[in-house]
This record gives sequence, structure tokens and C-alpha cells, in this order.
Amino acid sequence: MVATLEARSQPTAAPADLGAHWQEVRRLWKATQFGAFATLGPDGDPQVTPIGSVYLHPTEPRGFYHPILSSRLPKALTHDQRFELLFVHAGITAWLKGLISGGFDRLIAVRLRGRASGPRRHATPQEVAHFQRRVRPLRWTRAYDLLWKDVRFVQELAFDSIVPVRFGAMRNGAVQRM
Repeated sequence: MVATLEARSQPTAAPADLGAHWQEVRRLWKATQFGAFATLGPDGDPQVTPIGSVYLHPTEPRGFYHPILSSRLPKALTHDQRFELLFVHAGITAWLKGLISGGFDRLIAVRLRGRASGPRRHATPQEVAHFQRRVRPLRWTRAYDLLWKDVRFVQELAFDSIVPVRFGAMRNGAVQRM
């Protein structure tokens, strides 16, 4: 059973293919509010962590996230640097158009596999500014002061493969056609 599940979830694109699809992945990332990290905890149990503070590099399959809300995720990545990151477009228009036409012209969901690159480090002023631009509309809220006002650290990420999310016979952007 485990071997069957592992075979079904193998990446269908080599690292070179990930680079070829990187701009489509970034378009999807920009359209999402948050993603979900799947990791293995120090006890070996799987865990999923919602995350809204991921940044993807403009041209290379790498990025970083700000470890501000989750204490479990940094511990898991210290124990085992491997992860899978899921992004799903949540816009009703994109889904409705795809459901009516029987396929998505653009990537609607993707799983990226990778590894944390080294220990977390202090964020650069540019990395802090990028995150602050993303949460700027919420500066007036109490949550901003409690959660996002003081972003000090980042964890670098290196992506090594892409795992398309399948919707049966429906297309999921160019990645489905690999």
C-alpha cells in the first residue's frame, strides 16, 4: 500500500522542468493568499502548516518564508529539511471558468517539493519590505500589531521538483501536459 501511494505521488518534472514552469508557478503563487507546508515533525508524524508569508524568487526555483506564526514548522524543518508546499488558487471565477470549460488554461494548484536551505537567519531590509507590502492593507488591525509588525527572520527554501495536482480528466495549466 505504501509503495503504491509513493509511486502515485512521484514528481513528474525534473528540476529542469521546474525551471521551465517557474513563471506559471509564480503566477499561481501571486494569486493565492496562503499555501500549506507538509513536513515531518521531530516525532516522525506528518504535519501540515498553513503559511501566508512565502516569497518565490522571480527567476529561480527558490524562495523563503517568514517563520512568524508557527513554532512547529521551524522545528520540523530543523529535524528534516524536506517539505512539500501546496498552493491552490481560491478565486471563484477561475474555478467556475475551469469547471464550465472542463479544464484550466492556467495552473490552478501545484505542489512544490524542496528542502530548507540552512538555518533560519535575520531578514534583510528588502525581505522585510516585501512582506510588509503584502500585509500593508491590514496595518490598521490589531492582528497586524500582534502578528506581522515585527518580522525579523526568514528561512530560505530550495525547490527541486514539481508535483502537478490532478483533477481527473481536467487540465491544470501547462504542468498537466508534461
